[in-house]
Amino acid sequence: ANSLSIQTPYLSVERDVATDAYSLPNGTTRPNSDYGLTNLRAGYAKAFGAFDARFSAGITDIHQGTPGGDDFLSPTSRQNNVSRDVNATLAATVRATTTMLQLGASSLDLVFACNTGYDSGGNPIDPNCYAPPQLVTDSQVNASLRTDTQHDRSRTVYGIDLSRGTSRVDDGYDPLAIHPFARSAAYVQQSWIVGSANSFYAGI
Repeated sequence: ANSLSIQTPYLSVERDVATDAYSLPNGTTRPNSDYGLTNLRAGYAKAFGAFDARFSAGITDIHQGTPGGDDFLSPTSRQNNVSRDVNATLAATVRATTTMLQLGASSLDLVFACNTGYDSGGNPIDPNCYAPPQLVTDSQVNASLRTDTQHDRSRTVYGIDLSRGTSRVDDGYDPLAIHPFARSAAYVQQSWIVGSANSFYAGI
């Protein structure tokens, strides 16, 4: 396996590569078991007065062989995952109260494929290739607003979370399925410190 990592104040890069050439107890090697990961992330933070702004974005790309078990070995099955995210927060602190606005978006692509073809003799190239190419994607955006007030012996937190997105499933057999979704939540939490080590909590 080989790894590379680069870190700077605003950017980080990671690369991991592993081959499928490791040996098994029976003296053979495991085929189609390679793995590769590439991760790129950027971030920035800036404070000005009572405000604190932060931004981050990243992408992760994973390619790997998925051979399955020894009794159902597939030398051509592959899985690729790509995930992306971006987030921004703005927080304002006035005396004992911090109010934070967070906005974000994310997506995930998952692809599985193997060789369903035949050789010149009419034999399957991969007899254990059991499925046509498959694609699953998920994407969503989210927003939240939260207020956190700290007192000497108590703390109050309340806010609202919103998200909306779409999931898409193409399994290669059934018609393409698209599932939109939306979530929302509002909450209030209160905690108290009693004595030197006791705390109580209530929330809805």
